[in-house]
Amino acid sequence: MKRRYVLIPLVLLASVAWTGCTGPSVDPTVRVTGQLVRGGKPLAGKKTQVEGTEGYDGYTVSFYNASTNESLGGADVDEQGKFEVEVAPNTKYKVVVVRKVYPESFSGPPPGAAPGQMPNPNAELGKVAELNTTPIVIEIGGSDQDIGQIDLDKYK
Repeated sequence: MKRRYVLIPLVLLASVAWTGCTGPSVDPTVRVTGQLVRGGKPLAGKKTQVEGTEGYDGYTVSFYNASTNESLGGADVDEQGKFEVEVAPNTKYKVVVVRKVYPESFSGPPPGAAPGQMPNPNAELGKVAELNTTPIVIEIGGSDQDIGQIDLDKYK
């Protein structure tokens, strides 16, 4: 009788230890690829050097859950305007595109600008540069997906 009471806690302890060995669960993601263009021409990004600091001059594509506005992934575009991002599957996304210059490659306001006025790098992009106004909405399924071209001229 005493042996049974000793074995039950050992069996329970072993089962708890075994389930703990499976590791943490990882949320699944899918790979989304695409190309950012304007009028059919790629909006390119490139690596830069500014005063010895490695940087980037181009565009960033960010994916936000369309229901919660939670940021779920983003990527810089390459020299051909292409991007690749990992996001949660089976979700509808708002896509935001912003101009990214890092580090800032200009040393002051452009000629003719008011003192202290710096250029807005997203002014040319219009409503696609803001989460609350972007008209770009894409539904991603349960597997890797190439969404093709996002032509910013369609979203002026």
